[in-house]
Amino acid sequence: MSFRYRKDKLDIKKVILSGVLSRNKKILYFTAAANFSIKEPKMFPAQFTSIIFIRDSNVNSFFLDFNPPPREDKTIVYSMLGVNIPGVLIRLDGK
Repeated sequence: MSFRYRKDKLDIKKVILSGVLSRNKKILYFTAAANFSIKEPKMFPAQFTSIIFIRDSNVNSFFLDFNPPPREDKTIVYSMLGVNIPGVLIRLDGK
């Protein structure tokens, strides 16, 4: 999930909980951590306990400035390419 909110959204929370409970807690949800500022904490739904949150990194594996600060008690931090991702553009006109 790439959306994020500063406050909990009850309707989204219900859907996440429904999925967790219907699968006997054997389901994984991934979401963006924040993307507003390093001064901001994790946002909803990243702060939800049933969510694995991902921080953005660049092509050199460095965390981007707008990620929330990592928590002191966490030893694993997940990241994924978030900006300036190299790629190939395929044009349909053959040029």
